[in-house]
Amino acid sequence: MCWLLTLLMTTQGAAQGFDTHHPTVPSGSVAGENGPGALWVNPANMAYDPDLRYGLFYSRTAEGLDQSFAFSFGVDGLGLGVHQQLHPDDRSDWSLDYGTGIALPERIAVGVLLSWNFLESRTNYVGYDAGLSWRPLPWFGVAGAAQNIGAPDPAGEARPRSAAGAALRPFGSFIVLGGEYSVLFPTEATDKEVGLMSTTVRVRPIEGLYLRGGLDFLPEEPEFVKYGIGIELYLDGFGGGYTQDLGAGGILAHHGWLATDEPGESLIRSGRQVPTLRLDRAPSYEPRVGPFSRSGGLTWLELLELVRRAEEDPGVKGLSL
Repeated sequence: MCWLLTLLMTTQGAAQGFDTHHPTVPSGSVAGENGPGALWVNPANMAYDPDLRYGLFYSRTAEGLDQSFAFSFGVDGLGLGVHQQLHPDDRSDWSLDYGTGIALPERIAVGVLLSWNFLESRTNYVGYDAGLSWRPLPWFGVAGAAQNIGAPDPAGEARPRSAAGAALRPFGSFIVLGGEYSVLFPTEATDKEVGLMSTTVRVRPIEGLYLRGGLDFLPEEPEFVKYGIGIELYLDGFGGGYTQDLGAGGILAHHGWLATDEPGESLIRSGRQVPTLRLDRAPSYEPRVGPFSRSGGLTWLELLELVRRAEEDPGVKGLSL
């Protein structure tokens, strides 16, 4: 029982990959995370986001013994990140991360992450992640990711993990639902294989305001449950958020972040607007992709998504084409 409690307290969130030395991305599902945190959740999803993105993430346990700082930067299918993890015994571990997502035909994307880990008083190592994502419809997507492939950490602390899940947007941009199942594989340091079920929900009651929630539980011991609640605010596409992880004993961890996660979103608008959409060519159905990025401007589906957002936005009274 003790190891289950320890696992729930140290994971902090399902999406960051348990003991993988990746930072926590609160309520970021493997199929639904698109923003700066996609670098560590599922690098394949970066291929769906052509905008410039950057984010600063901070986490700590309720007692303040473990802390985590991370920064990511990316554009199109490329992403860079740096992460520092502070431990109770005053150890400080660092990682430098590079990821790329490649868009393939039929709305399929693949991605990889290379993580150079520099550990205090232990052996450094290079970790590898891989991701696959498929979004056949604007409101539905499925994905899978594998972290720390091959158990590269000699100490066995960064354990391999795999996850598969789905994301739904049943009511447009108003709500996003996610569900996934993760497996934490054993290493020489521990022989326990652990499965974790996770569900996430992200609600947008008004433009620029999002409410997050999450539920994690262990199928082997369903009485051990962790909840996550949080809020996000955006002004002109840049904003921040705060979440808490809660368990039977109270607050387990705190998470905060500042990021560009929702381009064009703003809680405060200066009157009703008429955005301008400029097209110098007929949009292609799929982007032209290369080994590390894509080109060709907006695709037909992305153009439809922009028009749909403008149509649903009460702050927009017209569209100039």
